[in-house]
Amino acid sequence: MDRFEEALQIIVALLRAGRVDFAGKYYQARNCELRPRGSRPGGPPILIGDRGPRMLRLAATYGNLRNAQGPLRQPEEIIPLRAAGDADCADVGRDPTTLVSSASVVVSLPMAQAQIGQHSSERR
Repeated sequence: MDRFEEALQIIVALLRAGRVDFAGKYYQARNCELRPRGSRPGGPPILIGDRGPRMLRLAATYGNLRNAQGPLRQPEEIIPLRAAGDADCADVGRDPTTLVSSASVVVSLPMAQAQIGQHSSERR
């Protein structure tokens, strides 16, 4: 996780500002410039999948989008995950509405399973 956080500090600075001067425990990026710059002024959006408190914090700090831990089995399961993400945004001084959230959800389709089973038995 420490390496990932350092990498984010470098990557996000390069994508958003086009420059970084960084010296960390794991990585050094001294006087780096991203050239050519992409067509999007703030760089491409950063999506961070968060599974646990530290990733939530990194998503709140560096991400444009976050995908909540999953897969979720009930829609209500997103409520505490969203609340935790909002709290981390507040902790880092960010408006939670500026961080787009998504989640992986398991969908069980009994009819589809029955059809898969029927097709399997037809092939035998």
